Amino acid sequence: QVFAQHRLQPTASGLSWAMMDHRMLARLSDYDDRRRLQQDVSELISSRRTALKLQVERFGDVELCSLSGTVPIHYRGNQYNIPIRILLDTTYAAKPPRVSVTPTKDMGIHDRHPTVDGRGVIRMAYLQQWRPLDRQASNLLGLVSFIMTEFSRSPPVYDLAAAARLDRERAEQVPVALMQPEQRDRSQLVSRMEQANLAGMDIEDDLVLPADGTEDEPGWLARSCSEEAVRQEEARRIAQQQEALRRDEARHAAQQQEAPREEEARREEEARRGEEARREEEARREEEARREAQQQQAIFERNPMNTTSADQWGVCGRQLNALSKDVKEEIRAERTGPNPNVITVVKEYIIPKCTADSVSYSILINPNGLKCDTFVSHAWLGPFFALIDELRGYYEDFETRVFWIDFLAAPQTWPSQEADRLMFTGAVVHSRFATALLQCDHVVVVRNTNCNLYTRLWCVAELALAREFKKSVKVIGIGPPMHESGIGTRAQCSVPADEPGLQAAISKVTSDAHIDELVEKAVKAPAGSVLAVGATDFEDPNSCCVQ
Repeated sequence: QVFAQHRLQPTASGLSWAMMDHRMLARLSDYDDRRRLQQDVSELISSRRTALKLQVERFGDVELCSLSGTVPIHYRGNQYNIPIRILLDTTYAAKPPRVSVTPTKDMGIHDRHPTVDGRGVIRMAYLQQWRPLDRQASNLLGLVSFIMTEFSRSPPVYDLAAAARLDRERAEQVPVALMQPEQRDRSQLVSRMEQANLAGMDIEDDLVLPADGTEDEPGWLARSCSEEAVRQEEARRIAQQQEALRRDEARHAAQQQEAPREEEARREEEARRGEEARREEEARREEEARREAQQQQAIFERNPMNTTSADQWGVCGRQLNALSKDVKEEIRAERTGPNPNVITVVKEYIIPKCTADSVSYSILINPNGLKCDTFVSHAWLGPFFALIDELRGYYEDFETRVFWIDFLAAPQTWPSQEADRLMFTGAVVHSRFATALLQCDHVVVVRNTNCNLYTRLWCVAELALAREFKKSVKVIGIGPPMHESGIGTRAQCSVPADEPGLQAAISKVTSDAHIDELVEKAVKAPAGSVLAVGATDFEDPNSCCVQ
């Protein structure tokens, strides 16, 4: 195709393989797979089995590698050198090379040669079954070895001078039909032996005619081969060629049949390796999880939160004042607003402060604990500064009073699973926060204008436990109006998984009607009111009163 497009004769510049430095590689930038090209050419030239030399040929704007020279063959005990040329396209090795016999001016190409056409183009099974991805099966060294084997069976060229001499001798010979039987046998044998010479062969010494060419020399008939022997030799050679073709066809058919099995085996092997890798990865992850669990367990067991009772997780009013001041200084108002809610303060201030020590804020500032006397019930959606202000305004002894406030008492940096294990060792009534409520003098409910805290099931449970533990409930702050639905026993949790346990705890303490009535009282009570919620008083709905 390149010759047809450019109408040019190739110009070769002889370059040995040793001279293929980086500059030459840059010239061969048109090749798709230069690494494969280098490997195959180097392997062929390094083998020293041929006299092929590397060349770079230009076809228009394209530079191609070629290998030109001779390959040795052995035919009937003698060695001969057959000139060939291998041209490597830019797509090598995706496509096989183009190989041709390049006879000299003294040589001719045999007609009807099994592997070489009249133009010298070599067409062999090795090229037809070229496998680009299998370098072991398809490479230049293997191709040249195959060519040498095939040409040793049937040389593709003959000597033009010998052919011309034979034609002259035949013209001078007496027609076979006019010869005596002995002459006819001898003439036919000589003709076949001379044809063998045209293939470049030397006749063995015991088959050479005597110098005088006499017909009746006794030794000649003893040393010569009969016409039948020559015919058998030709039949044997043809049978060998046919057998070789049959073997090639059988090998090709076997490869075609083997290809699906090889592909299936390859896929099975990939699947097996993938499964092994997946199992190894699962085992590695399980081991990492186990080690992490052990580390977390060790941390959990050594953490001060485990060695301090829940009623010691308190903060005094003086510490709340300092906390309020620090939050105002460290949290940017333009990002959170002038009065952020408790959720924002936990994310922006509490968690960053407590991450390094992995404890709650109360233990962070009171490592030995501080016994609380007031349990604060509030909503996380309520304003943080308003919560502190309401407590400060209600209690005259605010600075010395110790408060148990959930977001300061519980560790906010722990994973939820570890935090739940710390806070809830069983039923809600036996949890850490229930223990803290039991040890406090009373419960203070801090209402806010953002939301009704009794839409949160945790606040309803705190009110129910106050009734169970016979604690008085003080109500401060101004809350939103009463809602018809979504409060009391119909309240929800931000974590839905907490709802079944809280609802079960509330049901064990009192009935739904009683708790809903108590919630209504807490919502509607004036600021500063005290609810009497003792268990014995709550038996009669009218005993829940505002003092």
